Amino acid sequence: MAAVVALSAGLMGACGDDDDNPIVVDPNTTAVTDASGATRLQLIAADFEFDKETLTATAGQTLKLEIQNNGAVTHNLTVENLNVDMDVQSGATEEQTPVTASPGTYNYFCEFHPDKMKGVLTVS
Repeated sequence: MAAVVALSAGLMGACGDDDDNPIVVDPNTTAVTDASGATRLQLIAADFEFDKETLTATAGQTLKLEIQNNGAVTHNLTVENLNVDMDVQSGATEEQTPVTASPGTYNYFCEFHPDKMKGVLTVS
């Protein structure tokens, strides 16, 4: 029990963005809400894979899409039907906001490696 409490305290202390704004992690989704109220959807690109194959969000919220490239080559985040098309150099992070989405499913992929790096965003 003490280990669980210590781990929880460590995780809670680690929550925050680069501006020290608190973020709230919802364990039932892949999104986090930042201090401005925007829902941030984060993906990490490595060499030829995203860290998540599914993202979820709630309709009616402002979305902020973020991609961090931990790989050795340039990657991209394209989300069909949401006007998202971001290139991200190795070692960099890019974000796009605001993004608004109606309920539905949206395919996302790296336009440079679409067969290996792809997933689905579900907005409900």
